[in-house]
Amino acid sequence: MPFEKNHRVKLMSGFGMAITIQDSQIILKNGKHFYDKDHQIESHYPSKIPYERLVISGKGILSTDAIKSLSENNVNVILTDSYGNPVSSLNFPMVSGIGSRNRMNQYDTFRDIPKVTYLQRQLLKAKFQSQINFLCTLNEDSAKMISLLKSLIRNIPNCNLRELVQIEAQGSREYFKLYSSFFDEKYQFNTRHSISKTKQNASDVINALLNYDYSVLSSKITKLFIIINST
Repeated sequence: MPFEKNHRVKLMSGFGMAITIQDSQIILKNGKHFYDKDHQIESHYPSKIPYERLVISGKGILSTDAIKSLSENNVNVILTDSYGNPVSSLNFPMVSGIGSRNRMNQYDTFRDIPKVTYLQRQLLKAKFQSQINFLCTLNEDSAKMISLLKSLIRNIPNCNLRELVQIEAQGSREYFKLYSSFFDEKYQFNTRHSISKTKQNASDVINALLNYDYSVLSSKITKLFIIINST
């Protein structure tokens, strides 16, 4: 898959999926689907594995020795349910003498309302700008949506935390209304559902794919936080 090739992510799913160790190698056995004749099996020495992340969807067999070896070689293992919703993310527990102090400083930051408000403003501004940048790459008529996002960005500096939540909801609602129009009706994608553990939040293939993407992104951010806390 191009996604796997470009981002070094391997999705493992289907009946009989397994991650084990044999002869000092990690064995990756993808599950079988009704149209598959055989399991797809790969074997790699832990230090030579070509992936940064393994995304495991649904049920399967995981060897604790294999998980330990993957973690020690900095391979992130992400568990999702069958709808792409994240269940767990496994990383090597990097530690250092100042890791605890960094973590406490993070907690203190999020007790400081002015700091939290500042961070929320920056994140929301970056989110809206990223959406604008994406819409500008399309041939679709997105001028109205781009204008709305720009007006919301202008309002951000004057908003408190509660108001930031409201304008983010407004922006997301209108953005995904337009975003859904880019897909053929056969995919039944009408809007973006928030990630949660309910089946309704991946009632269509586009939402399921977005869930997987957000799971990978979330795990990458978590991994960076662990590294930062260890330096």
